[in-house]
Amino acid sequence: MFRKILSSVLFFAIAGTGAIFAQSRVALHHEGQVTIFSGGAPFANACAAAADGDTIYLSGGAFVAPAEINKSIVVFGAGHYPDFTAVTYQTSVGGNITVKEGADNLRLEGILFTGNIAFASNEKVDNVTIARCRINGSLTYNGIYPYTTPCLNHQIIQCVLIGDLVLDNLTGSTVSNCILQSAIIRGNDLIISNNVFLRVSYYPGSTIIPVFNGITGSTITNNVLLGKSYITYWQGSCTACLFFNNLLPTPVADNYNTTADLMCVDETNNAFDYTDDFHLQNPETYVGTDGKEVGIYGGVLGYKPGAVPNNPHFDSATIAPSTDGEGKLNVNITVIAQ
Repeated sequence: MFRKILSSVLFFAIAGTGAIFAQSRVALHHEGQVTIFSGGAPFANACAAAADGDTIYLSGGAFVAPAEINKSIVVFGAGHYPDFTAVTYQTSVGGNITVKEGADNLRLEGILFTGNIAFASNEKVDNVTIARCRINGSLTYNGIYPYTTPCLNHQIIQCVLIGDLVLDNLTGSTVSNCILQSAIIRGNDLIISNNVFLRVSYYPGSTIIPVFNGITGSTITNNVLLGKSYITYWQGSCTACLFFNNLLPTPVADNYNTTADLMCVDETNNAFDYTDDFHLQNPETYVGTDGKEVGIYGGVLGYKPGAVPNNPHFDSATIAPSTDGEGKLNVNITVIAQ
């Protein structure tokens, strides 16, 4: 089955471009059969054709987002770190997506989303995984109090999150080993662990902008907060939350304390960049509640270098500029299993 899928992906290979994919294409895997989509909206068309349980593979390149996802599908991209997608290019999806009822067990992995992802208001969607993605917009779980149909058991892991996480209609879920440039707003019964937060919690003379804001009944552990985190405001208006073994540049009980310049190897401007190095300067000094280092490289799901997705990854490609005397094209492609 894997050989068939890989053969379909290699079908995209061309010569002379420096990348495998000449055009952004999508492979829809359904019950052992592969259908290739191209043209103006291949991702949206593949979603429309997919059935529950199908897997969609996005090549490198730019795609238009489907307006909504309401099916139980898995979507793999080629990744979003430039240095790790030199062969395929980044997989980039533009536009906003609404996730609706029926999308239980949805998995999104290895994709740069330039817009927003929103879960439809008060619609229950369970067991979702968003892994090794970058989301430039917000990730929002819309709902109206008292949230009688909350989304349950979501895993947001090893992601780069530029916009806010607004988690009104989310409960019993995990945000772990992510890099967050903004804040986590509301949500209930969450585990927020081993993340790196770039945003300041409060800046003198301006608006209060807490990193954790309005969260209830949650455990917040083993995180690294690189921005100034004034003691009164870094926890925001959280209720019945437990804070343990977080590393931040302000003295707070039950957490580690140091200065921001001594935390990570290379991050100075409180804004994500692919050249940042979030390894701790002294990992043995700052240990989490699980006995491993705090931050994104600790915990059960340590951050994957380059956020390479779990499916086989194109590592290198050498394509001859022209055919040989027998009319054959010499192509040498290396694929790494994850």
